[in-house]
Amino acid sequence: MDRAAQRGYPAEWLVRAAYTRKTVSGQKRWDRLARTDPRGEVEFRLPAAPGRPARGVRQTLSAARVTLPARRGVPALAVTAILAREEHPPAGETALEWRLLTTRLAETLEPGVELIEWYRRRWRIELLFRIVKSGCRLEALQVGTVERLERALVIYRIIAWRILHRVTWGRDCPDLPCDVVFDPEEWQAAWMVAYRRPPPDTPPTLGMRVRLIAGFGGVLGRKREGHPGPRAVQR
Repeated sequence: MDRAAQRGYPAEWLVRAAYTRKTVSGQKRWDRLARTDPRGEVEFRLPAAPGRPARGVRQTLSAARVTLPARRGVPALAVTAILAREEHPPAGETALEWRLLTTRLAETLEPGVELIEWYRRRWRIELLFRIVKSGCRLEALQVGTVERLERALVIYRIIAWRILHRVTWGRDCPDLPCDVVFDPEEWQAAWMVAYRRPPPDTPPTLGMRVRLIAGFGGVLGRKREGHPGPRAVQR
């Protein structure tokens, strides 16, 4: 039996809390956490986004087991509340603060840091399912059985993973040789189609290879466009 089932949950989950609500003790959970001594600190690098450069982040991490009161027919629920706060953001930057709820236990700093790492991957998960839904046009399928839908999902998820994997590595490790993720037949064929000449003996960089593929999808390669995203690569 897995840990979620042992604690009475059908599955483990981690969500971001949108509101400040009271626990069964009557305290507002985030006010309570803000007054407790933090378990420690977590450090990571926040990737660049449109209009925002990449930067380092250091957050203090507080966690406590709380019981959410019964509400609208839903029974009371024991969860772990995690408060991750950036105490000293760089000048001109908004402090990064996350309020998370989870079924997992976080009695020490180490599992709390693991949960922060889980949460930091939320956007990549969103991108994966966006590729499956919009890029592979899953909802346009007209299959007649559950088995056929399951087989389509297996194929589409592999495709989505391959696209996201190449886009991510091309952005984060652009100077690696492209043959770390592309077979020789793949990068050489793309080179010949794009440049109308034989491929070089040395594989080009991964960043260049991903941009070349994105060019087939309509990316013009202008500096202000930044690194190509999954949409151009999937096209």
